[in-house]
Amino acid sequence: MLLEKFRNGMNLGGWLSQYDCLPNPPKTRRELEEHFNTFLTKKDLERISSWGFDHVRLPISGYLLYDMERKSLAQLPMELIGQCISWCEEFHLNMVLDLHDLWGNVYGAMDTPMGIYRRLANICGSIQRFRPNMR
Repeated sequence: MLLEKFRNGMNLGGWLSQYDCLPNPPKTRRELEEHFNTFLTKKDLERISSWGFDHVRLPISGYLLYDMERKSLAQLPMELIGQCISWCEEFHLNMVLDLHDLWGNVYGAMDTPMGIYRRLANICGSIQRFRPNMR
């Protein structure tokens, strides 16, 4: 049963969401990229697994995922999500992707539901493209 795989989890907040609430939040684009590349590592997920957790919750700020200027998915956040999924598979951790603030729905100010569903389907369908060692 699905719920049996999600008994003991750990939140990964602060990496791809809510990083502006950290004690020393990244302020420049360079600091933000450094934060994304160093906040969570493969070793962290290995440690989480060794502690007996069976899943992680990964909150993601939806506005990070889309490059409005290029009108396409943003490369770095998508690659980081794909990498995290691969690490979770390696260490037998399940994952809950918790998408925050998807454009079109910010805390109840929703535009047409079908527009949001299409955006979400596009993001979910594209994650596979950004995963290393795809099968």
